Amino acid sequence: MTAPYRVNLDMATNEDLRQTFKLTDSLDAPVDLGGATLAMVLEPLDGGGGLELSTANARIVVLDAAAGEFELRVPAADMALVVPGVYRHDLLLRRDGRTHRIFEGTLTLVDGVTP
Repeated sequence: MTAPYRVNLDMATNEDLRQTFKLTDSLDAPVDLGGATLAMVLEPLDGGGGLELSTANARIVVLDAAAGEFELRVPAADMALVVPGVYRHDLLLRRDGRTHRIFEGTLTLVDGVTP
């Protein structure tokens, strides 16, 4: 089963990954994120290790639970440790013993020039 949304990102290893989202339902009403955890992994297309983002490690931050707003936050210092390439990802929302796949996509990471 595919996720309902596709999110493709492009960035460099010398910048912060900061992307804000607002999660809504099919009627465009905000999805309350209260009590939910969010998790995502950036995994290289060619296999190997990836980068974990989650509410547990503060690389995903809920900005306004009632409004369904959250942000991906990976500082440039952490992104500098990731090998340039194309990564696949998906975002999972877990709450009340259920897991929902929110979106999937790719992140294309190029080598930043300026330190």
